Amino acid sequence: MSFPVCSVCAKNLYLCVDCQRKYDSGQLTSYDVDVSRQLFNLMGDSIGFKKAIDADGILIIVCDSSEVGKIIGLSGENIKKISNFFNMKVKIIGGGDFEEVTKSLIAPAHVKSINSVFSNGQQGYRVHIAQNDMDLLRISSKNLKMLIQTVTDSEVELIFD
Repeated sequence: MSFPVCSVCAKNLYLCVDCQRKYDSGQLTSYDVDVSRQLFNLMGDSIGFKKAIDADGILIIVCDSSEVGKIIGLSGENIKKISNFFNMKVKIIGGGDFEEVTKSLIAPAHVKSINSVFSNGQQGYRVHIAQNDMDLLRISSKNLKMLIQTVTDSEVELIFD
């Protein structure tokens, strides 16, 4: 499997030249590095993830759908250790299509509909969320929009109606 950092950097305290360059350019965050190291310490290189993001005090770990259960661990053991290490709530998101990822990030709020929109030859999405579910969002709407855009690499408009 793979981490955002190379396997050498997942094992060590210091970043290699390539990973340091990615970190300095903003391609890697400190969460990417630290989560890589924590998961490597817990499970070795039998696991991987794509990105780790701090969203209003919740650590979002984006991985392949097949990795979600492994990262959580038996009875949530791994996720508890990660949560304790970072002193944050942790949410694991299995990568998939736009709709699946978006609904996972917005849960427990209800997504009424997702529409594809096209502007200047670019595809984006308009996500309709039930107005009365706003208080169920765990992340501010502004940060939620940025998070969805970061994770899915798509332009997003959130509409509460």
